[in-house]
Amino acid sequence: MLDTRPLYVRVEEALASILQKYQVGERIPSETELSRRLGVSRVTIREALRTFEERGLIVRKHGVGTFIAPSHAIFETGLEVLESLDEFLSRMGKQCGFANLSIREETPDIATEQKLQLPSGEKVIVISRTRTADENIIAYMYDVIPASIARLEDVQMKFTGSVLDYFQEHSRVIPSFALTHLLSENAGKELASLLKVPKGTALLVLEETLYDDYGRPINFSRNYYNTQLFRFSIVRRRNLSTS
Repeated sequence: MLDTRPLYVRVEEALASILQKYQVGERIPSETELSRRLGVSRVTIREALRTFEERGLIVRKHGVGTFIAPSHAIFETGLEVLESLDEFLSRMGKQCGFANLSIREETPDIATEQKLQLPSGEKVIVISRTRTADENIIAYMYDVIPASIARLEDVQMKFTGSVLDYFQEHSRVIPSFALTHLLSENAGKELASLLKVPKGTALLVLEETLYDDYGRPINFSRNYYNTQLFRFSIVRRRNLSTS
């Protein structure tokens, strides 16, 4: 199957796979060698490495080489590409799973109706679960889908952990983009129990609305991450436009 993703996404994924083979402090291959391995220009490799450096994944030492940087988090990823946690963990060679799964139909509150632009009284499908990677509990996820675009029985039968993957594999609705807000919250009694962390532990919360190709909201989610195990990064660049 032809991979139609942008070149920079494919190159970063391939580089991430290569970097996994090196330990903290080890020198990675040169730009010339990486260019030869991946069959792309040195300019493309250099840009990808710069992104990795900005995320704190590698350290460049002028005249010496590029090295794997230490990281206090077990799992780290950027937010520039819309992908599921399952896709990311699979790419990292991790065993992804879930527990405490609940899939149910509910009447949403007014705030959720507004986020999903639902008519009053329309039902939604609520999916909640904890997510694991190599048996580490890394997140608690809460998703809401309009019942008008998915049947409860179908979701219960085909859901494998990721709402994004469910849409891509089992639905005619095509996810296109997401609006994400980064928040923080201290774990209350229930979240602390689900995530197996002390009450009051600082959690990173990704509050996200997923949209289809027509700009219609198709999913609202709140995902709570254990910051001792998971870290997100965002690459920011200067606006060099002269217009």
